[in-house]
Amino acid sequence: MTCTIAVQARTGSTRLPGKVLQELGGRPALLLMLERLRPLLHAGHAVVVATSDGTADDPVADLAAGAGYDVVRGPELDVLGRIVLALDEHPSDDVVRLTADCPLHDAAVVADVVAHHRRTGADYTSNTL
Repeated sequence: MTCTIAVQARTGSTRLPGKVLQELGGRPALLLMLERLRPLLHAGHAVVVATSDGTADDPVADLAAGAGYDVVRGPELDVLGRIVLALDEHPSDDVVRLTADCPLHDAAVVADVVAHHRRTGADYTSNTL
């Protein structure tokens, strides 16, 4: 079974513009997050950064691609559309949606949630309810 981890990332936050590119521990928050998710790549999952096709998000796309991650770009205000684009390019049995403004996601927790989802045969699984 395959899984696509779609990481929503854009610079257009109204409260803190560019927050996914703000430095944490000497590196951009998005890069920190992607490094934390790297074990999922080694487990056979696709990790895809879904950003907007606006020029303001060129640095997001460049950073992710430069770190070796696949990137899809779509309409800024259509988050679901960007997730669909990620699935179009990386068809899978399951999809995980993560937001890049939470850079401390843990790959082991993501893997556990995916395993629980598969084990229970759920249609939808969340660890935030």
